Amino acid sequence: QLQQQQLRKRESEIDKLYKLILELNKIELCFLVDCTSSMNEHFYKIKQFVRTVVEYFKENAKSETQISFVRYTDFNIETECEKTSKLDFTREVQQFENFVDKIKTIGAGSDGAEDVESGLKMVNELPWNSKKTKILIHIADAPCHGKKYHQGKTTDDHEDIDTTNLEKYLKEIGEKNINYLFGYVYEEKTNIMIKEFEKHLKSKIIQFNAH
Repeated sequence: QLQQQQLRKRESEIDKLYKLILELNKIELCFLVDCTSSMNEHFYKIKQFVRTVVEYFKENAKSETQISFVRYTDFNIETECEKTSKLDFTREVQQFENFVDKIKTIGAGSDGAEDVESGLKMVNELPWNSKKTKILIHIADAPCHGKKYHQGKTTDDHEDIDTTNLEKYLKEIGEKNINYLFGYVYEEKTNIMIKEFEKHLKSKIIQFNAH
């Protein structure tokens, strides 16, 4: 019964998201996704969610939509892959799907917090159009580095890190009038971060269950 209630809640949250999207036109949409191995258990479902949103746009949006994808990981990960990467805005759904298909999770660092800052930096580097409705869908199971963003609810080898740039990127996202949506995996791990992010964005973040 609890599982059914959780499923109904998720379906309701996703339905609200779709309705919000359908009210908009001239859209630029960016997915910002934590791609560390802690997400591995949920990654298939998250990819399916991303594809579903894109298909929904394709079939129902009132005008052409441009989509992009930014992946981020963490410090101290030994990998031959880039720790962050992005697909710039495109109208080609197949190009987007090919990019997403190739993404895999890579080993997490030695702690729970992740390098969200690098992802936000890449989001700001995208060529956002001031005349279009801008949407950022951030999906993650862990907060960023910096103690005030999790208050010790997750392990963080960099809890004393300087968060000046992180906060600058959030401020810039707010100034660009980018609508910030957050898909959580474990709401209790990221709710403090979201409240702090809202202070720098100077706007409300819409949250939903992403897994």
